[in-house]
Amino acid sequence: MGIFYPQAAVTMKLRLEDYVRDSNSLEFYEFTVLAKSVTVTTNSYFEADTFECSIEYKNFPFDPRAIRACGVTIHVEDMKKLYGEDGKRVEIVPNKANTIFQGFADDDSIKFDDSSRTVVLEGRDFTSLLIDAPYLKGNYPVTQKVDVAIQSLLSELPATAQLLVNNRVGDLPTLSKFWDDKQPGSGRKNVRKDQSYWDLIQSIIADAGLIAYIELDKLVISKPRILYDKSNAKVFIYGHNIKSLKFKRKLGRRKSFNLRLTAFSFKNKLPISAKIPEQATSEWLERNSYLAKPIKELKFDTEGKPIDDNNQRPAPYISFRIPNVADQKQLIAMGEELFEEIARQEIEGDFTTREMSIYYQELNQDGFPNSKSQVQTFDVLSLRAGTPVAIVLDDKDLKKATKIENKKQREAYLTARGYIPAIAAALADSLGKYSNVFYTKGYRLRVDAQDGVTFDVNFLNYIDVDEKFAEFAK
Repeated sequence: MGIFYPQAAVTMKLRLEDYVRDSNSLEFYEFTVLAKSVTVTTNSYFEADTFECSIEYKNFPFDPRAIRACGVTIHVEDMKKLYGEDGKRVEIVPNKANTIFQGFADDDSIKFDDSSRTVVLEGRDFTSLLIDAPYLKGNYPVTQKVDVAIQSLLSELPATAQLLVNNRVGDLPTLSKFWDDKQPGSGRKNVRKDQSYWDLIQSIIADAGLIAYIELDKLVISKPRILYDKSNAKVFIYGHNIKSLKFKRKLGRRKSFNLRLTAFSFKNKLPISAKIPEQATSEWLERNSYLAKPIKELKFDTEGKPIDDNNQRPAPYISFRIPNVADQKQLIAMGEELFEEIARQEIEGDFTTREMSIYYQELNQDGFPNSKSQVQTFDVLSLRAGTPVAIVLDDKDLKKATKIENKKQREAYLTARGYIPAIAAALADSLGKYSNVFYTKGYRLRVDAQDGVTFDVNFLNYIDVDEKFAEFAK
């Protein structure tokens, strides 16, 4: 385990109450204080990230009850040491490099007890401004390029007008290039009545085969991460840099689903898509006993009998966005592989680490760290939703366990090596059956002045899709 000296600071940009009715004062005050503790929770791209911070009451230069509005920027850094050469305590200097969160406070409270007086602030990042704002226009223009259209949507709301789009993809097509259901001759497309601005942005970006998320003070358009790419996974090893580990499996095969994959073809500057199983190859369909049509939802009548197939609607589509795909043939092949991976069983879990950086090597084809590959460093503070992570055992334990064919004997071996029974049972059952590369669903970072840093990471074996973006076949 590494030795770290984490510190957290909070920069607040405040508008204070002047206790004047209907006041529109825009005067702001800004100051920075060391935090007693901060917690930042990173969620999926469909949700806002959140924070909570505790600050000593005495660090406020005014009564915190006078706060009317509060913008919050959180800084975290490993200071490497407690004291400098001059004997003074080393303190964090807020800057862009150590900024991990920007947003605003939704709630504040003041806690008094026998030992301390603490101010607690809670809030969300700028994603929430778009989530909270309903899109009421009913339709929107499709004559602009993707990034220009999204920038126009941001400028419509006063609260997000200053957010800039950071296009990390390159030249993008106009929206009309990949929508056939726009209103004829109008140059506009209808939207659902219950959509928010963030729903609309996610809908646009999903159809383009890309991803969009808020990164501090900007909206980023980027290529999605490569699914199941072992060479790109950040390797966490139980017994070395993982403090605790838990796996959970959802029993039973997941049958009632379809897949929809989208990607952006940089060669043709157009989105491409594929639906599985209806566009799967004949060889794959025959091998897996599927027909080239959407899978129907399996429903039953009041007597428990299956409803006639003609009265069943297609099962929901799980949507994936795939990077670096040359053509639809390649996309279909990836879709077939993904379909089989999901149809096996869903695995998710979480682990806790107290490391701020890890040293790891790329995995080889068998899922072991490749001892011949270059040692790399990963800053755990840069972990994001979708980051691929590999959960492996100590190299020697893993190699020995995979050679034991009997499940009970594998479990006994791992237990004897010091793994707790629940972990030994889960690993004994899954070794050799599933890829050990998972995807970060979200994580919770806590930095405490006394307890140091803790990362609670939630992972799963395929990217989670918000139900609002699951679609049904036409």
